[in-house]
Amino acid sequence: MPDQLITSTPLPPRGEVVLTPPLEDLDRSGCRIELIGLFRIRIGDTGPGEVFDAMRRSGADGSFSETHSWLRWSPRPPVLESADQATHRYVFRVPATGWPAGSSLGVALDTAQLVDEFLVSPSEVQAGLSGQMLVRAYRTPAPLSLWSAGAVAFPAAALAIGGIGWAVQRRRRYGALGPELAERLQRIERGCRSARASALQARRVVPFQQPVEEQVLALQAGSADLIRQIHHLRSARGFTSTRTLDRELAHLRERVHTETDPLARREVARAADEKEKARTVVEDLLRTEAQATARLDKIEALLEGTTLALRSAGVRAVAPDEELCRALGAEVDAVHEVSGLLRSGG
Repeated sequence: MPDQLITSTPLPPRGEVVLTPPLEDLDRSGCRIELIGLFRIRIGDTGPGEVFDAMRRSGADGSFSETHSWLRWSPRPPVLESADQATHRYVFRVPATGWPAGSSLGVALDTAQLVDEFLVSPSEVQAGLSGQMLVRAYRTPAPLSLWSAGAVAFPAAALAIGGIGWAVQRRRRYGALGPELAERLQRIERGCRSARASALQARRVVPFQQPVEEQVLALQAGSADLIRQIHHLRSARGFTSTRTLDRELAHLRERVHTETDPLARREVARAADEKEKARTVVEDLLRTEAQATARLDKIEALLEGTTLALRSAGVRAVAPDEELCRALGAEVDAVHEVSGLLRSGG
C-alpha cells in the first residue's frame, strides 16, 4: 500500500516552525517526512545570492556539492532515507520504534545559523530570504510478512524486481490518481522540467537574480498537491451524478403526491429532502473540481509561456522580465490557497 499523506505545508523562509499533526500509531507503522524546494539568501546588493535546499547549498559553482545544517528539527532530527538532488527532494524516516506515540515533529529554517554563517544582522537575513519549501508528512503502512505473502514466490520475484521496479514506483506515484489526473500531473512535471532547464541555460548566457527555478519547483509541488485534492474530491463523489439524483428525486416527489398513507407519505417526503441535500453536495463538489481544474489549465499555460520567455531571454542575452517572476509567485500563492480551501472543506 502507498504511504498516506497526512499534511502538506509550506515552510516559511522566516524561521517559523512547521509542526505536523500528532503522528499516531508510529509504534506500529512509522512515518516519512518529505522536504522539497529551494530557498535563496541574498545579502544586500552582492549579486544573485546563494541557493540552498533542505540539505545542500549551491556554493560558488552552483553545483550543490556543499552540505549545510540550516534546518532546526524538534524534538530531534529524523533519519535521512533518500535524497534527489536533481529535484531537491529529501525524504526522512521517523522510525517505527523509539518515538513517542502521538507526538508532533517540528522543522524550521534556523535563521540564527544564517546570521553566524554570513556575519550579518538578523534583520538582514530576514530581508534577504526568499523561495519556498514544502513539508509533507506521510504515514507509512505497516510492513507485510514475506511468509504470509507466500515465501515460495520470493525467488522468482527477486529475479524480476530489476525489470519491474521502475514500473512499481511509477504505479505508486501516478496509478492511484486515475489516467486523466496522472497524465495531467506528468504534463505539468514535464513543463516544470523544461522551464527549469531553460532558466539554467539562460543563466549561463546572462546571469540574473530572479529566483525562477525555486518558484517553478514550488509550483510543481503545489500542482501535485492540488491534483491529489481533485482526486479526493472525485473519490468523495464516487459514481454519483446529478442526473441520477435528479431522476431519483423526481420519482420521490411524484410518490409524495400519489402516496395515500399519511405515514408513508411523510417518510417519502423526508427521503426527498435528503436526496435534495445530496444533490446540493454533489453540485458543490463538481463546482469545486471545475475551479481546481481551471487553475491547473492556467498553470500549464503559464509554464509554457515561462519556458518560451526564458528561451527568448537566453537567445537575446537579456535578463527575464520581472513580470515573469511576479506571475510565477502569484500562481504559487494561488495554488496553495486553493489547495488549502479544498483541504479544509471551504
